[in-house]
Amino acid sequence: MQRSLNTAQHYRSMVRFISILLFVCGAAFGQSNMMVVYTPDTTSAVTYTDDFETASGDIDGDGSWVKVGTSDIIAVDVSGDNRVESNRSSDHGAYYLDETYGDDQYCQLVFEAGANDVYMGPAVRQSTTDGVGYYWYADGSGSSYLRRGNADWTYTNLAFGNTFVAGSTYKLSIEGYELRCYKDGELDTSIDTDGVYDDSASGDKIASGKIAIRQYGDGATQMDDFQGGE
Repeated sequence: MQRSLNTAQHYRSMVRFISILLFVCGAAFGQSNMMVVYTPDTTSAVTYTDDFETASGDIDGDGSWVKVGTSDIIAVDVSGDNRVESNRSSDHGAYYLDETYGDDQYCQLVFEAGANDVYMGPAVRQSTTDGVGYYWYADGSGSSYLRRGNADWTYTNLAFGNTFVAGSTYKLSIEGYELRCYKDGELDTSIDTDGVYDDSASGDKIASGKIAIRQYGDGATQMDDFQGGE
Protein backbone atom coordinates (compact mmCIF):
# COMPACT_ATOMS: atom_id res chain seq x y z
CA MET A 1 0.00 0.00 0.00
CA GLN A 2 2.79 2.41 0.94
CA ARG A 3 4.61 1.53 -2.27
CA SER A 4 1.47 2.20 -4.31
CA LEU A 5 1.04 5.55 -2.57
CA ASN A 6 4.65 6.52 -3.21
CA THR A 7 4.31 5.45 -6.82
CA ALA A 8 1.14 7.54 -7.26
CA GLN A 9 2.76 10.56 -5.62
CA HIS A 10 5.80 10.13 -7.82
CA TYR A 11 3.59 9.85 -10.91
CA ARG A 12 1.68 13.02 -9.99
CA SER A 13 4.95 14.85 -9.36
CA MET A 14 6.29 13.78 -12.74
CA VAL A 15 3.08 14.85 -14.47
CA ARG A 16 3.23 18.24 -12.72
CA PHE A 17 6.89 18.69 -13.70
CA ILE A 18 6.25 17.74 -17.32
CA SER A 19 3.24 20.09 -17.45
CA ILE A 20 5.31 22.99 -16.14
CA LEU A 21 8.11 22.19 -18.56
CA LEU A 22 5.71 22.08 -21.50
CA PHE A 23 4.17 25.39 -20.43
CA VAL A 24 7.57 27.08 -20.19
CA CYS A 25 8.71 25.66 -23.52
CA GLY A 26 5.42 26.55 -25.12
CA ALA A 27 5.65 30.11 -23.86
CA ALA A 28 9.20 30.43 -25.09
CA PHE A 29 8.26 28.92 -28.44
CA GLY A 30 5.30 31.25 -28.74
CA GLN A 31 7.46 34.26 -27.88
CA SER A 32 10.02 33.14 -30.46
CA ASN A 33 7.31 32.88 -33.08
CA MET A 34 6.03 36.31 -32.17
CA MET A 35 9.51 37.73 -32.67
CA VAL A 36 9.84 36.08 -36.06
CA VAL A 37 6.43 37.26 -37.24
CA TYR A 38 6.29 40.77 -35.84
CA THR A 39 9.89 42.00 -35.53
CA PRO A 40 11.16 43.59 -38.79
CA ASP A 41 14.47 42.42 -40.20
CA THR A 42 16.69 45.49 -39.86
CA THR A 43 19.80 43.72 -41.16
CA SER A 44 18.63 43.13 -44.74
CA ALA A 45 20.58 44.96 -47.41
CA VAL A 46 18.65 47.57 -49.38
CA THR A 47 18.97 47.30 -53.15
CA TYR A 48 18.00 49.55 -56.06
CA THR A 49 17.90 48.17 -59.60
CA ASP A 50 17.45 49.77 -63.01
CA ASP A 51 17.44 48.07 -66.41
CA PHE A 52 16.81 51.45 -68.13
CA GLU A 53 13.96 50.03 -70.19
CA THR A 54 11.71 53.02 -69.47
CA ALA A 55 14.46 55.60 -70.01
CA SER A 56 14.71 57.83 -73.07
CA GLY A 57 17.64 60.11 -73.91
CA ASP A 58 19.52 61.73 -71.04
CA ILE A 59 18.79 59.73 -67.87
CA ASP A 60 19.08 62.82 -65.63
CA GLY A 61 15.73 62.93 -63.85
CA ASP A 62 14.73 59.48 -65.03
CA GLY A 63 13.85 57.54 -61.92
CA SER A 64 16.28 58.63 -59.21
CA TRP A 65 19.26 59.64 -61.36
CA VAL A 66 20.79 63.10 -60.94
CA LYS A 67 23.59 64.50 -63.08
CA VAL A 68 26.72 66.15 -61.70
CA GLY A 69 29.42 67.48 -64.04
CA THR A 70 29.02 68.13 -67.76
CA SER A 71 29.18 64.70 -69.41
CA ASP A 72 25.95 63.03 -70.45
CA ILE A 73 24.78 59.46 -70.01
CA ILE A 74 21.97 58.61 -72.38
CA ALA A 75 19.66 55.63 -72.81
CA VAL A 76 19.91 53.91 -76.19
CA ASP A 77 17.90 51.10 -77.75
CA VAL A 78 20.05 48.23 -79.00
CA SER A 79 17.88 45.63 -80.76
CA GLY A 80 15.02 46.23 -78.36
CA ASP A 81 17.23 46.29 -75.24
CA ASN A 82 17.76 49.65 -73.57
CA ARG A 83 21.26 50.38 -72.27
CA VAL A 84 23.04 53.46 -71.01
CA GLU A 85 25.76 54.94 -73.16
CA SER A 86 28.48 57.50 -72.50
CA ASN A 87 27.98 60.71 -74.47
CA ARG A 88 30.62 63.20 -73.39
CA SER A 89 29.83 66.83 -74.12
CA SER A 90 32.99 68.42 -72.71
CA ASP A 91 34.37 66.81 -69.56
CA HIS A 92 34.01 64.18 -66.85
CA GLY A 93 30.64 63.57 -65.30
CA ALA A 94 28.60 61.26 -63.09
CA TYR A 95 25.00 60.34 -62.50
CA TYR A 96 24.35 59.60 -58.86
CA LEU A 97 21.47 57.67 -57.37
CA ASP A 98 19.35 60.07 -55.33
CA GLU A 99 18.47 57.49 -52.70
CA THR A 100 19.59 57.20 -49.09
CA TYR A 101 22.10 54.48 -48.30
CA GLY A 102 24.85 54.03 -45.75
CA ASP A 103 28.43 55.00 -46.51
CA ASP A 104 29.33 51.31 -46.93
CA GLN A 105 27.81 50.69 -50.36
CA TYR A 106 28.20 49.06 -53.74
CA CYS A 107 27.47 49.71 -57.42
CA GLN A 108 27.19 47.00 -60.06
CA LEU A 109 26.79 47.16 -63.86
CA VAL A 110 26.96 44.80 -66.81
CA PHE A 111 29.48 45.93 -69.41
CA GLU A 112 27.87 45.52 -72.83
CA ALA A 113 30.20 47.19 -75.34
CA GLY A 114 33.17 49.55 -75.44
CA ALA A 115 35.90 51.14 -77.52
CA ASN A 116 39.31 52.69 -77.02
CA ASP A 117 39.50 55.90 -74.99
CA VAL A 118 35.93 55.54 -73.72
CA TYR A 119 35.50 55.37 -69.97
CA MET A 120 32.45 54.34 -67.98
CA GLY A 121 31.81 52.28 -64.87
CA PRO A 122 30.54 51.89 -61.30
CA ALA A 123 31.23 54.54 -58.65
CA VAL A 124 30.76 54.81 -54.87
CA ARG A 125 30.83 57.74 -52.44
CA GLN A 126 30.29 60.12 -55.34
CA SER A 127 29.84 63.80 -54.44
CA THR A 128 26.57 65.44 -55.46
CA THR A 129 28.33 68.72 -56.37
CA ASP A 130 31.76 67.92 -57.84
CA GLY A 131 34.19 65.23 -58.97
CA VAL A 132 34.96 63.62 -55.59
CA GLY A 133 34.30 59.87 -55.60
CA TYR A 134 35.77 56.41 -56.11
CA TYR A 135 35.23 54.76 -59.48
CA TRP A 136 36.35 51.87 -61.65
CA TYR A 137 36.30 51.77 -65.42
CA ALA A 138 38.20 50.65 -68.49
CA ASP A 139 39.44 52.45 -71.58
CA GLY A 140 38.97 49.52 -73.94
CA SER A 141 42.68 49.38 -74.81
CA GLY A 142 43.68 46.69 -72.36
CA SER A 143 43.46 48.21 -68.89
CA SER A 144 40.99 49.17 -66.20
CA TYR A 145 41.53 51.82 -63.55
CA LEU A 146 40.49 52.16 -59.93
CA ARG A 147 40.57 55.88 -59.16
CA ARG A 148 39.89 58.46 -56.49
CA GLY A 149 38.32 61.53 -58.05
CA ASN A 150 39.06 65.07 -56.92
CA ALA A 151 36.70 68.04 -56.72
CA ASP A 152 38.01 69.54 -59.98
CA TRP A 153 37.49 66.21 -61.82
CA THR A 154 41.17 65.37 -61.82
CA TYR A 155 41.99 62.01 -60.26
CA THR A 156 44.51 59.77 -58.56
CA ASN A 157 45.07 56.26 -59.93
CA LEU A 158 44.87 53.79 -57.06
CA ALA A 159 45.28 50.51 -58.96
CA PHE A 160 45.29 49.03 -62.46
CA GLY A 161 43.82 45.81 -63.82
CA ASN A 162 42.52 44.02 -66.89
CA THR A 163 40.12 45.77 -69.22
CA PHE A 164 36.37 45.11 -69.05
CA VAL A 165 34.94 42.22 -71.07
CA ALA A 166 31.58 42.52 -72.85
CA GLY A 167 28.89 40.51 -71.11
CA SER A 168 30.63 40.50 -67.72
CA THR A 169 29.28 42.04 -64.53
CA TYR A 170 31.44 44.55 -62.66
CA LYS A 171 30.86 45.53 -59.04
CA LEU A 172 32.66 48.13 -56.94
CA SER A 173 32.04 48.07 -53.20
CA ILE A 174 33.42 49.96 -50.23
CA GLU A 175 33.42 49.15 -46.52
CA GLY A 176 35.24 51.56 -44.27
CA TYR A 177 37.96 52.60 -46.71
CA GLU A 178 38.45 49.19 -48.27
CA LEU A 179 37.49 49.07 -51.93
CA ARG A 180 36.67 45.74 -53.57
CA CYS A 181 36.47 45.08 -57.30
CA TYR A 182 34.43 42.11 -58.48
CA LYS A 183 34.08 40.56 -61.93
CA ASP A 184 31.19 38.12 -62.34
CA GLY A 185 30.88 37.66 -58.59
CA GLU A 186 34.55 36.99 -57.90
CA LEU A 187 37.25 39.39 -56.75
CA ASP A 188 39.14 40.64 -59.80
CA THR A 189 42.67 39.72 -58.81
CA SER A 190 44.12 41.76 -61.68
CA ILE A 191 43.38 44.80 -59.47
CA ASP A 192 46.20 45.25 -56.95
CA THR A 193 46.88 41.45 -56.99
CA ASP A 194 43.82 40.51 -54.90
CA GLY A 195 40.98 42.77 -56.04
CA VAL A 196 41.13 44.81 -52.84
CA TYR A 197 42.51 48.29 -52.25
CA ASP A 198 42.73 49.91 -48.81
CA ASP A 199 42.61 53.72 -48.98
CA SER A 200 42.51 54.31 -45.21
CA ALA A 201 46.06 55.71 -45.06
CA SER A 202 45.36 58.46 -47.59
CA GLY A 203 44.85 62.02 -46.43
CA ASP A 204 42.36 62.38 -49.31
CA LYS A 205 40.22 59.36 -48.49
CA ILE A 206 36.50 59.85 -49.05
CA ALA A 207 34.17 59.28 -46.11
CA SER A 208 30.73 59.54 -47.68
CA GLY A 209 28.80 60.06 -50.89
CA LYS A 210 26.35 58.50 -53.32
CA ILE A 211 26.21 55.39 -55.48
CA ALA A 212 26.78 56.48 -59.08
CA ILE A 213 27.66 55.72 -62.69
CA ARG A 214 30.73 57.64 -63.69
CA GLN A 215 31.96 58.31 -67.23
CA TYR A 216 34.20 60.19 -69.58
CA GLY A 217 34.08 59.44 -73.27
CA ASP A 218 32.34 59.95 -76.60
CA GLY A 219 29.80 57.20 -77.11
CA ALA A 220 30.41 53.52 -77.79
CA THR A 221 30.62 52.47 -74.11
CA GLN A 222 27.37 50.81 -73.10
CA MET A 223 26.34 49.36 -69.76
CA ASP A 224 23.14 47.84 -68.40
CA ASP A 225 21.38 46.16 -65.48
CA PHE A 226 22.41 48.56 -62.73
CA GLN A 227 22.24 47.37 -59.15
CA GLY A 228 23.27 49.29 -56.04
CA GLY A 229 22.78 49.26 -52.30
CA GLU A 230 24.51 48.67 -49.02
